[in-house]
Amino acid sequence: MTTKIKLTDAVVSNAALPEGKSEIVFWDTEVTGFGLRVRTKSKTWIVYYRPAGLGRSATAKRFKLGTPETISTATEARRQARDIMGRVARGEDPVADRAESKRAAKARVSDLINDYETHQIARGRTKVSNVLSVIRRGMRPFLDRDVRSLTAAELVEVIDKIAAKGHAGAANDFRARCRAFLSWCRDSKKVLAANPLMEHRRERPTRVQKLQREEPGRALNNDEIQAVWAATEKSAVYSRLIRFVLLTGCRRTEASMVSRSMMETEDGGHRSLVIPKAITKSGRDHRLAVTPQLAALLARCPQDALSDLFFPSSRTGGPIKGWSKLHASFVSDCGVKFGLHDLRRTLKTGLDALGVDSDISERCLNHTRQGLEGIYNKNNATEEVSAAFHLWAEFVAAGTVNPAQASGAASEVAV
Repeated sequence: MTTKIKLTDAVVSNAALPEGKSEIVFWDTEVTGFGLRVRTKSKTWIVYYRPAGLGRSATAKRFKLGTPETISTATEARRQARDIMGRVARGEDPVADRAESKRAAKARVSDLINDYETHQIARGRTKVSNVLSVIRRGMRPFLDRDVRSLTAAELVEVIDKIAAKGHAGAANDFRARCRAFLSWCRDSKKVLAANPLMEHRRERPTRVQKLQREEPGRALNNDEIQAVWAATEKSAVYSRLIRFVLLTGCRRTEASMVSRSMMETEDGGHRSLVIPKAITKSGRDHRLAVTPQLAALLARCPQDALSDLFFPSSRTGGPIKGWSKLHASFVSDCGVKFGLHDLRRTLKTGLDALGVDSDISERCLNHTRQGLEGIYNKNNATEEVSAAFHLWAEFVAAGTVNPAQASGAASEVAV
């Protein structure tokens, strides 16, 4: 229902719906297309117009100016209506412009990164802060930009600059993280029509490069294991953490977060240390058998009134930081060049050499089982995994295992 009248403050105040109607528009007699829409619970200043140059065949558009609460006088509302009609006469489309402005407000790179972080945390992803740190560092030049303005050339230039500094791994990491972020912007936020990095994949190595390439990481030999074991007799927190990783094969982040509250006592008096899924990379709880060697190590960790962690930072009481400097100092002292992740490879290689079934050694590392095996096999093989940890701890501590003992122990952990 519509009616024409000069809109004044008194008209606006007294405007009401006729009985049985859900809406009425009072059109202004001074400015064509300007009106007051009245509904059951609301009053709204509106402007109707057709885009310039398209004639009456064009679909009329409604532009909401505001309400009597936000635009307090009819005179001011009429002035704003004239401004809108002036823009239309100049060929502008206020409705489309407002929609574009709203889209732009939702497409600011820094805001999208914040939303992406919230989304990843809500999904229970691990190491979210590390992933977002990689994205924020690489995207620093574009944080105030509209994500739709980003080009593949600009992003590739960032990747190439990182690689040119000798950080090929960091360059690939940014490429992968940024590509996933932009895909999320496209698929979940609907602010991108296409991912500018979608076609930018890591370059495949040539045959010559494959021949020259060294396999990532290594497993320590027996002499190196014993040298590292001897070096971890020191009372330093990092030395104790190294011994923990050598005995358990845990990742460094998992090891740095291990706390006394994770200790459990099972039926029969056996003790386990359960690293919760919120910390593990696999997103599953990881149960470690507390072998005599591990129990002795944990007993050496002093109780800190400010921290429940077994291996806290001596400076803050929180998780260890400054890994590179700490590890370089330890490597210098023990004389064995290795990376922390090499100790995971050492445990896997050592268990296989001791005759432990490959599936059990994979479980010791909390690796995800693939395909139908992971879907249907719900046997945790707790006893076999515990036996494997005991066998490995005895080997590491003694430097060797009697072949007969190894054969007997391995038969206990085979499936």
